[in-house]
Amino acid sequence: MQTKNNYLYTLYDGDDAVGLIWMRANIDRPTNDGFILELYVEEKYRGKGYGKQAMQLIEEKARELGLKSIGLHVFGSNKIARNLYESVGYEVTSVNMSKAL
Repeated sequence: MQTKNNYLYTLYDGDDAVGLIWMRANIDRPTNDGFILELYVEEKYRGKGYGKQAMQLIEEKARELGLKSIGLHVFGSNKIARNLYESVGYEVTSVNMSKAL
């Protein structure tokens, strides 16, 4: 919780904690960027806009900190998360591939 340049927020619906978002801000580096380490929404609250709202709020924090960009990792097979990230403007910057033998 007290780690420098890390921002961890709990998502609430009234008194109910519905998820969290965690971003590391690389303020001390020339890239001056952020990286979303975790976005989690409890299963029963998924598909109700909490993830999108969390992404928008973390972007506000990033702008407040003067960050120039935010990155994240998502598994290619996680189509729901990829759709969320693409809907708020994130673009693919790298592709890893593998083949089971």
